[in-house]
Amino acid sequence: MKNAIPFFDSDLRKILGIPDQRQYEVFLQYKRFVEYLDGMDTLGRVLEMGSGYSTVLLALFAEKGGCEVNTVDVSFDTVNRAVTGTIFEPFVKRNIHFLQGATVSAEEFNSYFAERFRQKIGNVGFRELKLYLNNFIVKLIDMRKWDKLAGVLGHMPNVEELINMFITDEGITFPQEIKGIYRQKGDEFDMYGDSNTSAVRGVIDPLLKDVNYFDAIFFDCGEFSGFPEWEKLHDAIRPGGVAIFHDIYFPKSFKNFMICASVMADPKWKVEHIDKSTPQGMMIARKKLKGYKVNKI
Repeated sequence: MKNAIPFFDSDLRKILGIPDQRQYEVFLQYKRFVEYLDGMDTLGRVLEMGSGYSTVLLALFAEKGGCEVNTVDVSFDTVNRAVTGTIFEPFVKRNIHFLQGATVSAEEFNSYFAERFRQKIGNVGFRELKLYLNNFIVKLIDMRKWDKLAGVLGHMPNVEELINMFITDEGITFPQEIKGIYRQKGDEFDMYGDSNTSAVRGVIDPLLKDVNYFDAIFFDCGEFSGFPEWEKLHDAIRPGGVAIFHDIYFPKSFKNFMICASVMADPKWKVEHIDKSTPQGMMIARKKLKGYKVNKI
């Protein structure tokens, strides 16, 4: 496609109100995955799981490239605040199809985490997953979370100990004491656990009825919902298409570290790029297709 993102030479940090250098570095990380998309020969449909500053970049990219962008989130307050009254507002309104609501149903989310031992993530069994998990458990990235781990476990764990806590001889498990470190008021467990939302239906299923496949999906939703989202969506990415993951390192985040390990272990996927420019990290992987041209950043 090779289309430059318009206005990127402008003072984006000031226009969008990005509050600090840390968040601006994350914004630049988002820019890198959009640049990767710009190098793809075919890009018709993009799905963004979780809205924010990345949505603005995708809107600008879609303006030039003509791709269709669907963005899913329970709230679009962040992106709306960022673009309202700016030069970017019309681009977002024209090019982003907002799908507001829960990504998966309450039944799907609760059943996923109610299962004591899972046998696989995506296409990868727990024994294979265990061999790759150390790539996404990094101590020096965020010592504050390691201190919290030490607080709940009673000692400072090492990487091997954590891997054995997540993957036992019976399968993959999510220790309650570790999940608790990442719980926040109003998170997915609160949303799906409320009796008033027990009948919540996810927006992914209706979308998949209308769309046969996606060329690219960006996974950046809640700390926990990414697990059932990946189960529903990994087969919806076409051969030669890409999956992009943000927040890939544990214990900085719980979000995508296991999913990224499963993708790295899956022979159907090729890891194209791992971005370590921020503590959150980002990974781009491409579903293998014989003869496709590899586009590196």
